[in-house]
Parts: sequence; structure tokens; C-alpha cells
Amino acid sequence: MGPDPALPAAQARAAALGLSGKVEFRLQDYRDVPDRFDRVVSVGMMEHVGVPQYQAYFDKIHAVLAKDGIGLIHFIGRHTPPRVLSPWFQKYIFPGGYAPAYSEVIPRVERADLVVTDLEVWRGRYNRTLRHWQDRFRANEPQVQAMFDDRFVRVWWWYLVAAEVSFTHMGMVLFQMQIARQPGAVPRVRDYLYPGPRADPSSDPA
Repeated sequence: MGPDPALPAAQARAAALGLSGKVEFRLQDYRDVPDRFDRVVSVGMMEHVGVPQYQAYFDKIHAVLAKDGIGLIHFIGRHTPPRVLSPWFQKYIFPGGYAPAYSEVIPRVERADLVVTDLEVWRGRYNRTLRHWQDRFRANEPQVQAMFDDRFVRVWWWYLVAAEVSFTHMGMVLFQMQIARQPGAVPRVRDYLYPGPRADPSSDPA
């Protein structure tokens, strides 16, 4: 297997934006990361680490977070009880992928000695994203067909439509879960997230 082209591509993109000295890219197993961070952001990863690895995943977040650090975990999940992912999706789109119920996630967070400091449930949003993807796919279908074949086009159409239905009618949502090692790592209200004077956690009233 040859080298992954993602790393030099990311480095070239950063250089073009004048960010070479401000960012670092690694191709590394998250379980082998030795560093400690003030912030950890995980986007679209937890769905792919595998349910048996959920505890290792959150344990590692605890290990790499500074004492007053904050983590943000963005993942596709469901507001229904646990349910297996479609065998078709498993075979053709996301081998090994899984969209957990929140009830499957929170016990692992607790066992990792982490605190959920905030939670957002994005309902009725990703289905709109999928509809935009369908529109763009339709507009570029001849180019996609030339790059791949008719079978790929059919499979991808089915994925985009079925995924939209899943988010519209079958309980799929996006979760944004904020976690920390200490409950006082962030203010109790969200005004610090927006422009203007920020709240000071040390002066936050009880």
C-alpha cells in the first residue's frame, strides 16, 4: 500500500493559506497520541471507531485533555433506542459504521470520568444538507458517471435519498456533545459562545 495522499495534500493546502507554522497534520491512531490538549474536537469520527472501542475512545479523550480542558464530540446518532445500521449501508457506504443512541454513549462518558457540560441535538438539519448534495450530484452526474460507472451512480443516488429519509422520518440526528474533566471548565450559560463580552467561569454565580 502506497503512502496516503491526504497528508501532503493537507500540508500543501495549509501552505497556500499561509498556515504552515500554525497547524500540524498527523496520520496516527488516536489511541497512540501522547500529547495533552486544552481542546479536543472530534467530528464524524465516533461513528467509525466501533462500538467495542467506545470506552477506549472516551478514556483516551480523558487522558489527553488538560485538567481544565474541553472536548466537543460531533457525531451522527439517533433519538430512538439502539438499532443496527442498514445492512445495505454497512456493505456499500459505511463498512463498520454505527449511529449510536445517546443511551449507548453516556455510560461510556461516565466511566471515563468525564462530565457532559452541554448537549445540542441538531434535528431537521442534515436532511437539508443531503437534499443539497442530491441537487449538486444531479447537476454533475455526467462527470461522476465518466469518473466511475452507472453502478456507482445508482448506489450513490440510493444512499443520498435513503439517508435523507433516515434523518427526516427514522430518528437520525446530529449530536454535539461538550465534555470536560471538570464541571466548572465552561460557564453555565452559552453567552460565551457568541460575540461580545465573555463570561468568566471563575465569577460564574452559584
